[in-house]
Amino acid sequence: MTAPAVLRRITATGWLGVLLAVGGGLGFALSGWRELLAVTLASGALLAVAVAMTFGGVDCRATVEPDAFRLVVGTSSRITVNVRNPGGRRTGRLRAWLAVDSERVPLTVPALEPGGEATVAVPFVAESRGLVRVGPLHVFRGDPLGLARHGRRLAGFRTVIVHPPTVPLPERRGNGPLDPDGASDGRPAADGMAFRRLREYAPGDDVRRIHWPSSAKTGVPVVRESESTRRDDLCLMLDDAPDHYRDADEFECAVSVLASIGVHALARSRTLTVRCGPRLVRPDRSELLLDACGSIPPLAALARSNEDNEDDENGGDDGYGGNMASGAHPAWWSGWTPAKHSHPFAADAWPSSRYWITGSPATDAQPPRSSQLPQPQWQPRPSVMFHVKPGDASGLARGGTGTTVVTVGALGDLPMVWAALP
Repeated sequence: MTAPAVLRRITATGWLGVLLAVGGGLGFALSGWRELLAVTLASGALLAVAVAMTFGGVDCRATVEPDAFRLVVGTSSRITVNVRNPGGRRTGRLRAWLAVDSERVPLTVPALEPGGEATVAVPFVAESRGLVRVGPLHVFRGDPLGLARHGRRLAGFRTVIVHPPTVPLPERRGNGPLDPDGASDGRPAADGMAFRRLREYAPGDDVRRIHWPSSAKTGVPVVRESESTRRDDLCLMLDDAPDHYRDADEFECAVSVLASIGVHALARSRTLTVRCGPRLVRPDRSELLLDACGSIPPLAALARSNEDNEDDENGGDDGYGGNMASGAHPAWWSGWTPAKHSHPFAADAWPSSRYWITGSPATDAQPPRSSQLPQPQWQPRPSVMFHVKPGDASGLARGGTGTTVVTVGALGDLPMVWAALP
């Protein structure tokens, strides 16, 4: 091994020891103090032992696998780290650290015989919504004082999606416009397009609704009862303006409101479009919706993104809306696509139900403005505007523009106000 390779193993603390040894040697040469000579010899001995402890096998193979790649805020799981020795020599005990987002989790890998392997389980608690980068894994050898160190990266990283918490919502009948191609809403209708049942003729029934083949079989008049069909597509718009939220907790509650309503809609086979700023997603399964909600950047990252866009409109886009230099996670906005229309509720057609979800500072008179969308002078009003105000009393009122304004004081109150919606 060359001298430069050995010198690269000395850490910053080790170089302080080198300076101490050199300074002690120069001091002894000038003054003749034996104490300085002792300092030089002790520092040199410690450095020599530290460098010697970096030699040994670190040529291992490792894998990092989370037990679950999708979690909900507040749940726990494990990260399984498997280290294998493919060489022909026994490895000593290794120290390692596993990167979990911005934290380093220290690990100890036991000595491995040739061909042996060891498994270490790392507990993991999903404390907040978002994308958690697990890995890489670094193993190293060195002295306890940290004067010298030699190691290598053994495994890459995996991404765990932490979904926002949601609450189940009660059933509500659809109130979209009547549409012959829509879904049945369960309401009897004389001229409905969806078949409901056959029943005996009652006085006052329209004779045009008599089902003659069934009447001939039973010998009594039978009428065909129908249900009305409605177009019940839904567009959810999450306000992405950071100044429309008092703090990060309020924004996270708004994301949970969005996820709860979206999961409820998809469970009933409603056509769903979700927009946040200049991006949209059209999930057809709850899992995809929750993945999209988990990939929305936190409030602080949204604020940094907006500042970067204002400072440098021609800067490179990393798919996040800002530059990677701002600290953006490379996988933010996974599953989202750029919107083709500038209007928040524009899609292939105007949705029958339009829900704004915003924070407390936004006003009721004007829908909250998306921070990254040009606003037309005319725009249809949202059907319902959800104001997320943690700590306030939950309820709903009729806005001056005909929009139903809902105040959500806590996520647990959402089922109550949802059931009260017209």
